Amino acid sequence: MVVCQCSRLEDMVSSFYYNMKVIGKVNRVYKIDLLLSLKTIPIRVVEDKIMNLVGDKNVYHLLWSFLHLPIIDQNGNNRKGTMGFTGIPAVGEISKVILNIILSETFDREFPKWFPGIRFCRFRNSVFIFTNEKVILDEKPLYMLLGEQSLVGKIESIGSGDEALMCYNDKVVFVDSDGVVQLCERTEDSF
Repeated sequence: MVVCQCSRLEDMVSSFYYNMKVIGKVNRVYKIDLLLSLKTIPIRVVEDKIMNLVGDKNVYHLLWSFLHLPIIDQNGNNRKGTMGFTGIPAVGEISKVILNIILSETFDREFPKWFPGIRFCRFRNSVFIFTNEKVILDEKPLYMLLGEQSLVGKIESIGSGDEALMCYNDKVVFVDSDGVVQLCERTEDSF
């Protein structure tokens, strides 16, 4: 099993790409984009996970204040808690950092328990899952895992000869005719 938890700033993108390239032969590559989970992860879950990691009351209070920012609509009304605005405020990089922390504490820990032997690699909100002839992935339990973790994402998959999946930083992922995961720059022919 390969788990790529890229949380350090230096070389995290190249580490992610490296882990994808050394995955070995695959039949299918699955991708889940969990960015919409910003709206669905309950604030209390975020507070619990952050408090366990931070420890410093001043830093925790700062993060707590951020998590409880009001969401103001065009008429000046606070929409926090309505219209689907119940999770992490989508405000730049700090939202992505908090989401990454939550995913490392939830998804990254639970996926191997639900799917032993299935390899995956995650960078920020994108999860890539790799299966081969011996290991098959059933999407229904994967959606159940996402639901149990208050995560939202659409599962896409490709095999050899299928169109490429978007990756990070304008790269695409595809499975070549030998069953090897390939990464390359996105071109108009990629899709």
